[in-house]
Amino acid sequence: MRLVVLGWLLLASAPAGAISRDDFAAFVHRTTGLSAAFLESKRPCVCRGGGQALDGYLGVAVAAPEGARQLLECIVPRFADDGHELDEAPCTAAGGTVELLGK
Repeated sequence: MRLVVLGWLLLASAPAGAISRDDFAAFVHRTTGLSAAFLESKRPCVCRGGGQALDGYLGVAVAAPEGARQLLECIVPRFADDGHELDEAPCTAAGGTVELLGK
């Protein structure tokens, strides 16, 4: 009898509705427009701080898996004077914070 009760308690304590990391990333992308890929993400953001080179600049928000977490980053594209893209700069890596704009 004790084994039956113990087995039932173990089953009842399992996380109901557990979701895999890939399923969670797909859910985040579908509901918020965030993706781990810069070119797939559809959510605009503004970098606040991050030095004079990034402060106040628009970028694209990405949610990248980092172990068991999803890290939010604002990727700001940087352009040359003639208009071609030089590179992308991550806001939080430069010490800034991410402000998400409306979807």
